Amino acid sequence: MIDRILTATAVVLVLAATAPAFAAEPADDLRCFERTGLVAHLQAEYGETQQSIGYLEGRGLVELFANDASGSWTLLLTPHEEASCILRTGLRDEAAGAESEI
Repeated sequence: MIDRILTATAVVLVLAATAPAFAAEPADDLRCFERTGLVAHLQAEYGETQQSIGYLEGRGLVELFANDASGSWTLLLTPHEEASCILRTGLRDEAAGAESEI
């Protein structure tokens, strides 16, 4: 369990560090949605739940949602509590940044 938490945290930090630089507001090319609805969608459609969370100073929260059984994952940036933006999605066996149908 501890290994899984450390791995998820490491993934969040690495992916966040390689994500585009963000201003106070999300860039136009990010897909942003009302946070509550997006989290509900990830749970209902993909079985993903929050696995790890981190804070990027001046940018907001970075959250990793994943489904252990299917291997799907979604990395979100939440600059404020009303909205979250999809940074990257993928499957455990795919390269980061793979396209998804979200």
